[in-house]
Amino acid sequence: MLLHSISFFLCRWQSPPALLGAKNKRTGTEGQKEQEMETYVLQTRSGDEVKLKETLDMTIVPEVPGTKVYILKKKVRFRKKDGWIDSVKRLFPGYLFVDTPDIISFNNRLQTAEIGKMKRLLGVENEKITPVTPDEQMMIHRLCGDKKMADVSFGVKDGNRILFTRGPLVGMEGLVKRVDRHKRIVQLDMEFFGSTRTVTLAAEIMNGVIKTEEPTLARKPEITKENSTGLEGQK
Repeated sequence: MLLHSISFFLCRWQSPPALLGAKNKRTGTEGQKEQEMETYVLQTRSGDEVKLKETLDMTIVPEVPGTKVYILKKKVRFRKKDGWIDSVKRLFPGYLFVDTPDIISFNNRLQTAEIGKMKRLLGVENEKITPVTPDEQMMIHRLCGDKKMADVSFGVKDGNRILFTRGPLVGMEGLVKRVDRHKRIVQLDMEFFGSTRTVTLAAEIMNGVIKTEEPTLARKPEITKENSTGLEGQK
């Protein structure tokens, strides 16, 4: 369900074999068949993510072997009087992610557990529960890696072209729709569970010369005019 342009950039990047797709094989107890580990999305109120995760880790997670609940995060940078400081925020406020080989058991316990937080598993229709697609899972891993956190990206701007040289956005220049060099952020669109979401990530972009012909932008990003000369202190 991701944007069609994502496929082009993903094909240029080879994921480690164990991370291809949203499914991984996990062996159950003796006499049981191998179960597929898949990723699901759990919605809650923005601000309740940490408390809900802690509650699930103490109640449901131990009862469903192989299950892990986590929050995707991102590094951000704030400007203060004495300079820029790094901090951490939620990548998708109001959402938790569940890796489990047995979503039916997890959901059954979720519905009956006395948890005083709003929680709703996405993709539930009749008796079927739809997981995150392989492309979405690959995109999540591109951005957040094993640490479940999107790091700061570094890049070069040459006219209307941008080349990321380090960080999660390397090879994903064509997805960038807006650049704000004053706030040191870039924005890109992702389609997630049937809706388009604008994701804001931290990025340090300097003026420079891009010698290679690729990558070229799939669309011209909006670049904040008052900062077109570069980062603070640069000419």
